[in-house]
Amino acid sequence: MRYITFCLMLTLCIFKSSGQSISISNDGAPANPSSMLDVRSTSKGLLTPRMTLSQRNMIASPATGLMIYQTDNTPGFYHFNGTIWTLVSSVNNWSM
Repeated sequence: MRYITFCLMLTLCIFKSSGQSISISNDGAPANPSSMLDVRSTSKGLLTPRMTLSQRNMIASPATGLMIYQTDNTPGFYHFNGTIWTLVSSVNNWSM
């Protein structure tokens, strides 16, 4: 019982001490202090969730700013602006 308690306390201390920022990188670089998540790579990209229009519309109470890649109808990146899903960019129309 003491062993289980010790392991639980150790785990909680580790999570508490590393709760500031997370870095995912090839070189072990620390996360930028202003970020919650810092992803770095010179050879790979970020893959967002991919789903159909009907799957997207089945997301219950999407958070404002949620982003997905829609694979059918008008494929592209969509974000939820708090009211509706908005096309950020389509496959044929990258905008800055």
